[in-house]
Amino acid sequence: VVDGKIYAFWEYYGNPGETAIYIYDPETDTWDTKNTPIQFGACSASSVNGLIYIFGGRPFPGSAPVSDVWEYNPVSDSWRLVSPMPAAIAGASSSVVNGRIYAIGGSTTLWPYHPDPSVFEYTCEGPSGLEDLSRNDNIPAQFMLHQNYPNPFNPSTTIEFSIPKSEFVTLKIYNLLGQEVSTLVSDKLTPGNYKYTWDAVSLASGIYFYTIQARGFTHTRKLVLMR
Repeated sequence: VVDGKIYAFWEYYGNPGETAIYIYDPETDTWDTKNTPIQFGACSASSVNGLIYIFGGRPFPGSAPVSDVWEYNPVSDSWRLVSPMPAAIAGASSSVVNGRIYAIGGSTTLWPYHPDPSVFEYTCEGPSGLEDLSRNDNIPAQFMLHQNYPNPFNPSTTIEFSIPKSEFVTLKIYNLLGQEVSTLVSDKLTPGNYKYTWDAVSLASGIYFYTIQARGFTHTRKLVLMR
């Protein structure tokens, strides 16, 4: 689910050649269709920050599991391959916790089915990719918005914040005129520490502000884009 719409990814089920996403809008009770770059089968999918990530699976009937991870942007209808899984997995499950995706179980073989006990963590930050789960994050004691780094920056910077309980959170960027130029977060988040990258490649040099809002908490900091 992204922005109130449901994205259903076709799995071949003995019907090779189908490469489609079916998009359902509950408000208007209508369907739309988009194309996928490959055929997906026995994969899992989760959404974070308005992007959809598809893990592993088999690209066509009879093929072996793959380690591919695809990122789909519904706004631009664009696809890209990101860091692959450490193992080729089909039939895994995936869930989002604290802004990270956890791919769980599945099979490393086509047949006979060979269950895999691994849990892989994906941080949705491109190069960091998927890695074996090996840590337990501490729940923060309070809301906190950290200073971005680097600052000044060109053209991207990292913003970190912490939330101690489940809340609907927004993180937005504004220019000096108070006009919103970007929304990094607009979602209900679980307790944890979060990190987002803002790419201002299309914006002019100058002073900007980023503001986090949650129930009972608002904080603004300044950041400087310097070409």
